[in-house]
Amino acid sequence: MVKQIYNFIFNSEIGTGATINESFFFDWSRIPDVPYTATFMFLSCSSTLTNTAISNVFMDLGQSNTFIAMPTSARLAQQSNYLGSLRSSGTGNYNFLYTNELDNPPIYLNGRPRSNNISISINQNGVNQTTPVGPEPVKYTLSLCLREC
Repeated sequence: MVKQIYNFIFNSEIGTGATINESFFFDWSRIPDVPYTATFMFLSCSSTLTNTAISNVFMDLGQSNTFIAMPTSARLAQQSNYLGSLRSSGTGNYNFLYTNELDNPPIYLNGRPRSNNISISINQNGVNQTTPVGPEPVKYTLSLCLREC
């Protein structure tokens, strides 16, 4: 049997909310409920990026095999909807955030995502991973690829 590949495009101009915490809708029942590996690509338009923090993308796909290591005092790894990190083309005028599918490891999904309401957040690499990146990108396109396992 041929394994299928499904591509989904999330355009920040279509989503609801701020660019760094955007909501989208997709009816996941349109794809089979089988295991997948997920990879993504991301590209934002040019903007003035003065922040030197690492930018991370979070998207709840129902992944259960992604963890964030915590300080030794926590004694527990935090389960996370981390999708991957973004590269910056530099700082100053005319820079952008980007990544390709080879920059981050794939995410394993036991089945198709369950929630049709999708939230995409772009946060700084910090202790709690919840501080929005700033200044925020003006627009972006995130391309999500799900490959049947």
